[in-house]
Amino acid sequence: MTVNYESYSNLITLEDAGKTEEALAELRKLASTSNSPEDHSFVTAGMVRCLIVLGRIDEAKDCVEKSYALIEPDNPQYAYIMFADASIEDALGNFGLALNLLDLILQKYPAVATSPEYESLGVGLQGLRGVFLVEERRFSEARPLLEAAVSKGYWIDRTLYYLGACCCRLGDLDVGEKYLKEALALKLSPAYALFAHYYLATTYLWQGRNAWAKQEYEWCLDHVGHGGLRKDYILNGLVRTSEALGQKDEARRYTAMLPS
Repeated sequence: MTVNYESYSNLITLEDAGKTEEALAELRKLASTSNSPEDHSFVTAGMVRCLIVLGRIDEAKDCVEKSYALIEPDNPQYAYIMFADASIEDALGNFGLALNLLDLILQKYPAVATSPEYESLGVGLQGLRGVFLVEERRFSEARPLLEAAVSKGYWIDRTLYYLGACCCRLGDLDVGEKYLKEALALKLSPAYALFAHYYLATTYLWQGRNAWAKQEYEWCLDHVGHGGLRKDYILNGLVRTSEALGQKDEARRYTAMLPS
């Protein structure tokens, strides 16, 4: 039996709505009713996406390894498995390795970037490559990819965050502020929200908007446990903004909180 593509799209919409367990169960059913390795490849990508959201990375890895064995590498559908593999490396923070996998997809299967047949995969490639290029500090390369992905609605909250951060790092502060605020309005995950507020604080500091910057740094200090942001970076920002605002007692208080 061939996978029903409309049903598959409906399941991805279900996962986007936060019903990840339900979507995963239905995707497993789709995989079990398909006798086509090609169909199985993009269903695998959906299953891996759900498993990553659920934090079940080992299951996601197992799913990818089994799928690699079901389809020949010269089949363009193999790219879906590689994309799922790159998504796992993304979840593990191995951005360089993930970027290499995506670049290999474009090298071996160039049609996926341009053919309407692979539109969803092509958009995903743009979005994730943009994210990984930001992580690799290749901001000029990342920006047009992220802009294209945002225009197609790909992983919109996270992609907007990375686009905002990218614009800020390129010195386009007003545009970066706009995208970061849009990302925060979509209820970013706590870790991304922390870094979004930090980027806003730094942007305001660069612009001399010290009261706004201090407010953002204070938010970061209250939520520092949600991500990997160093507390001393936040405190140094608070010292600088307090001094700029003539708040000497505040500056001394935050200075005392810095590690010796």
